[in-house]
Amino acid sequence: MNQYSLLIQKIDAFIRKYYLNQLIRGVLIFLSCALGIFIILNIGEYFFYFPSSLKIPLLIILSALSIGALSIWIIKPLLQMQKLGKVISRKQAAQIIGTHFANVQDKLLNILQLKENDYPAESIELVNASVEQKTKEIVLVPFLSAIQLNENKRYLKYVLPSVVIIIALLIFIPNLFKSASSRLLQPTVNFEAPAPFHFTVLNSKLEAPANSNFLLELKVDGDKLPDQVFIKLGNETLEMQKKDAQHFSYSLKTKQESIPFQLEAAKVKSAPFTLEVMPLPAPEGFGMKLNFPAYTQMENQNLQSMEDVVVPEGTRIQWILKANHTDNVSIKFGASGSEMNMKQFENGKWEYTT
Repeated sequence: MNQYSLLIQKIDAFIRKYYLNQLIRGVLIFLSCALGIFIILNIGEYFFYFPSSLKIPLLIILSALSIGALSIWIIKPLLQMQKLGKVISRKQAAQIIGTHFANVQDKLLNILQLKENDYPAESIELVNASVEQKTKEIVLVPFLSAIQLNENKRYLKYVLPSVVIIIALLIFIPNLFKSASSRLLQPTVNFEAPAPFHFTVLNSKLEAPANSNFLLELKVDGDKLPDQVFIKLGNETLEMQKKDAQHFSYSLKTKQESIPFQLEAAKVKSAPFTLEVMPLPAPEGFGMKLNFPAYTQMENQNLQSMEDVVVPEGTRIQWILKANHTDNVSIKFGASGSEMNMKQFENGKWEYTT
């Protein structure tokens, strides 16, 4: 390999290191900007719950800026290291090298110019000899030392604070990035900030008979308790009675239909509730079947109403009651008699035989 070829290799190596230096610098600058924006966005979303009208344009703008910065600061120098795209010429590299080695620039440019020009055949040998001589004078100069990669350390001062902040947030607010990033990645969804308190209905069951009063018992727990609590019934919003700082109540008058309601305080609303109204037992008819003993030679009778009857000894009486919304029925004979459970034999029909 002649001296000129060695010189060209050194210039090409300088060009690659030139773009490697740009790549390292670009990575550090990109990281410092990306981490800073990442921290600001997540802290803002964690505490303020950005609406979708803000998140969508914000993410579009930041995505566009990130793609642009990534292309300019990282992808471009990475491609230029592989001589893809527009790269500096060897003459431009010679000028950059000359700024660090004053005695090299003119000679290096002169060598490159001599090799580029066209000369008559009889002069080529003389020119090559001149190039070799000039090349020997500078080929041992360490061109690569003109670029100090460790000078990029100064950009670490922009990256390290963000790293320290992220570590501190992970320690003291471990859920911040997970919670905020999850919401940011759903830009079309509007998330509500958690309420400083929550409602607990103390009634074991939200059931009441029709046409009765039902006392709704409520407890409020949280860091900041409301002074007033309201119950929303249809289009009406009514204040509940306050017992103490945490307990409230309201008397609901039931009719025949279930009552949907919702609790509200300080703009915080509960999930919808429903008070189920249980229909009252409704007797619809009472009758008796009289089964007379054989000795009377009387035909059996069906009576469809309550009435006084006199029957022969040995008559079997089947008492029949028709009632809706009824789980059990008992019958009592006389003021001092015991109660007897009637048996259901059809839907809504009960019987007891004596």
